Amino acid sequence: MKIDEFLRLGGTDQAGVIANVESLIGLEAGDILLAAGSLAEGLGSHKSDLDMILVTERKSDAFGYKDEFIFSLGTCLVDVRILPWGRVRSLLDRLDTWASRAWDAADQSGFSHDERVLLHRLACGLVWQQPPDQQREPAYRPRMSHLLRLKLQVARHTAKTIQVDMAGYQESGDFATLVFAAHKLLGHAIDALLAGHGLSNPISKWRHRLLQRLPDNWEASLACHPSGLAASELYWRLQRIPERHDAQSLAYVHSVSAFARAVFFWAEQALLEQTAQRHDGETRAGMPGTALPPLALDMDFCRTATGVKIARINEFGVVLDLSDEQFRLALLFDGAASGPAPARHADGASDAMPAQRRLDALASRLADAGLIAPACPAALQADRGATPEAPAPRQAASSFPSPFDIATPPGGEGWQQLYPYYHTFSEERRPFEESKFWFADKIHHPAPLYPFDAIICEAHWIGVSQYNTRVFMIPPALGIDQRILNGYLYLSPNGIDDPALIEQRASVFKQRAGYYFENWDSLYAQWQAKVRTHIAELEAIEIGDLPDIEPEAMVTEGRGIGSGYQLIVAWNRVIESLLKIWQYHFEMLNLGYTAYLSFMDFCKGAFPGIEVQTVAQMVAGIDVLLFQPDDELKKLARLAIDLDLQHLLKGEADADSMLAAMRACEAGRTWLSALDRAKQPWFNFSSGTGFSHEDRSWIDDLSLPLLAMRDYVERLERGDDIERPLDAVRQERERIAAEYMALLGSEEDRSCFAELLQLSRTVFPYVENHNFFVEHWHHTVFWNKIREFGKVFKAHGFVHEIDDIFHLNRYEIEAALFDLVTGWAVATPARGPAMWPAEIVRRKHIRAGLCNWTAPPALGVPPENVADPLVIMLWGLTGETIRNWLGASADTDTGSGAAVRLKGCAASPGVVEGMARVVSSADQLPDVRQDDILICPVTSPSWAPIFGRIKAVVSDVGGIMSHGAIVAREYGLPAVVGTGVGTQVIRTGQRVRVDGDTGCVAVID
Repeated sequence: MKIDEFLRLGGTDQAGVIANVESLIGLEAGDILLAAGSLAEGLGSHKSDLDMILVTERKSDAFGYKDEFIFSLGTCLVDVRILPWGRVRSLLDRLDTWASRAWDAADQSGFSHDERVLLHRLACGLVWQQPPDQQREPAYRPRMSHLLRLKLQVARHTAKTIQVDMAGYQESGDFATLVFAAHKLLGHAIDALLAGHGLSNPISKWRHRLLQRLPDNWEASLACHPSGLAASELYWRLQRIPERHDAQSLAYVHSVSAFARAVFFWAEQALLEQTAQRHDGETRAGMPGTALPPLALDMDFCRTATGVKIARINEFGVVLDLSDEQFRLALLFDGAASGPAPARHADGASDAMPAQRRLDALASRLADAGLIAPACPAALQADRGATPEAPAPRQAASSFPSPFDIATPPGGEGWQQLYPYYHTFSEERRPFEESKFWFADKIHHPAPLYPFDAIICEAHWIGVSQYNTRVFMIPPALGIDQRILNGYLYLSPNGIDDPALIEQRASVFKQRAGYYFENWDSLYAQWQAKVRTHIAELEAIEIGDLPDIEPEAMVTEGRGIGSGYQLIVAWNRVIESLLKIWQYHFEMLNLGYTAYLSFMDFCKGAFPGIEVQTVAQMVAGIDVLLFQPDDELKKLARLAIDLDLQHLLKGEADADSMLAAMRACEAGRTWLSALDRAKQPWFNFSSGTGFSHEDRSWIDDLSLPLLAMRDYVERLERGDDIERPLDAVRQERERIAAEYMALLGSEEDRSCFAELLQLSRTVFPYVENHNFFVEHWHHTVFWNKIREFGKVFKAHGFVHEIDDIFHLNRYEIEAALFDLVTGWAVATPARGPAMWPAEIVRRKHIRAGLCNWTAPPALGVPPENVADPLVIMLWGLTGETIRNWLGASADTDTGSGAAVRLKGCAASPGVVEGMARVVSSADQLPDVRQDDILICPVTSPSWAPIFGRIKAVVSDVGGIMSHGAIVAREYGLPAVVGTGVGTQVIRTGQRVRVDGDTGCVAVID
């Protein structure tokens, strides 16, 4: 669909769009306004957005520091992107510099996908306004030859990586993954084909549509046997992957690989030399005879002044020097084409015999150089009637994917706009960011971040880092960096490996940490007092609306401050409260983990081979506030039985119906009074981690506590003991500690052991209790305060639903509030109602796309060692964890039919077998049955009530001091945490064996 038709159907026209841009943004004489995107290229539909680009010399403050404006016109949604001239010039200069370099297929180019899209749109956008001096030679237009070369470069570079992976998949017999890799390779080959035909659009979803623009004789220049099909039809057929993982799939892979090589070779000739041979050959149907053997999947080529060099990528084998003609023959080796007919197509020979002799000679050279694919992989022998051999074990990778190689999932395009510029990976910091190791923080953020919820990440980004780096000077550890990728949070601990610097910091650390350790109890009491005061101050913040007429008291009392100002101040105070509570959060936490890690390090040195959960058991059995909410539920369950109200809790009624029934009788009202007393503060308890607004607390939703009380009533009526086995846990911890103390040979060692053990037990309550005060109590109040602002926005048309406010980031909400207040003060329409509802709909679609993506556990270069105490204790990140992640596929490939075996952190001892129950969120907890084995991404403190019902815990993430590990030890349950992929490979109903002594989990049937 063309733009004119799109606008007509939407009830407007080009002049109307320009007028609206002029009204909302402003247009100056020197501005350039382009219509870009799919509609400008005739690719869009009536459902598309109209993308516009405004290139301007104006400063960003002229647009309120925004770089994008979205508005509706008729039924058309228009998205205007603001581009400063300086950025355009910088981008074009980079492109010119890159294009001046010698061609190298291994070059990464350094341009992000978004930059490539922008360059393409600058080149192909339709001009709706430009100054006269730009009409002859527009300075904002990149050279098309550069863009086509860039598109080819990206395709070639990415394809090389895929080819290496494909060779590995073939060798290991992983044919399912091999087919999907070939599918990706095909896409990049299509990009190269389109580039060779002058089509620079880098967006993959338009490949099929763009192929329809290729000429009928598009295959004439390719050095492979022609299909006789239109390009779009061949692409459609090649996308149909085989149904079986056998010889059929391998033949498919080789045909795709041969097609890709031929396309890449032709495209390099066409774009770099502007030459390519043309031959009219026979189609596939006219090719009798024995098929030529396929080339190795990781075979690649490099064009030289005299011909072509070929070799296997990243292999130190033979490099063959071939002429162009010989290489064109080599491209026929795909396992499907026979000799004479394709040979004539390749070199135009009229006599097939000379061509056949050349093929025979070339086949011998290719085989001697190790460039022919294995004739019959072990995994295919069964398909040919032979006895299959076991596939070779997979080799663990040496590094994780680069964050810059991770594609945006379908539907998630534009996700970067949801977050602050400093929170995402960027080309400006690419060398630095690619050199680091990043791991996904799925303990706290298991799903894509809502734009506003990312403020939690920002708050702990500063909090956790400053105490390591600037306050306590923890010797081997600096801060923990953050980036968001496809909506998921990745962390990167910064360590120190300079012995002199570590020693220098150690002297400061000893003095400052020593003061806290010596005065821990008084400082902890002080901490609790100031945090309680801080929460009370947050609760006291009033968030009013904007009245049509200010109250008379504003005049009679001479207040001098309007409701609009008070609304803005309230917003600032709520945000400041969040940032401040995370300062308190880490005041003592890093030291607590440091103390515990010091005790563990001593034990490992003194008792070689001691298990980490054995060390943890010596610190177990300490009553902490985080168990108090669960204890309150147990009290309420007992009270219900005492008052003969158990039938009201045991029924299937929802919380509202249960409360109504309680209010109807005197005993019920007595029980409700006890419930109200328990609610503050103990029901300020999130059903999740507390890091997301979606994690509603018990005080907002009684479903989870009602479920727990119902279970406790039933267990009490059966005569079960519902208390945690504290006495048994304490007896066991003292027995273990005494036995290990007795093994120490010197008084000095025994004294050190006792001091470190006592320090670990002293700091332990804070390590757990801070979680209740901050993530649960404070954040329950915080999220609901933000919802009060959502109510204000809804009342004034900025959002459709209260929780829609969380689809704006904190800077956008601040700007929207000012927009609202100024519109109210001036008595003119605010811009927000015409802008934000449509934008929020778009963002919901983006987040839905991100939710369909599985974030890899890590990115980048693995570290030589991990030194940060918090990272080790909480996330369980150690050298062993990283090695397990790198080699995870070896034992978790359920597609092969092999048993699933997982390795994680042995968090709580014991060995049990039972039925798996996979639980991804709190709303699935009612499905947990007695003696189930809980398989989950991560546990929440509010899940404690179900620990009395299960036999063991297995989590995807977490370390020895994660909440799931601690609660399991307190309940005496076996636990394995940090398995990485447990919820992905174990299914509900499978029988599993959990070994909390060794950290192993296995599916046994």
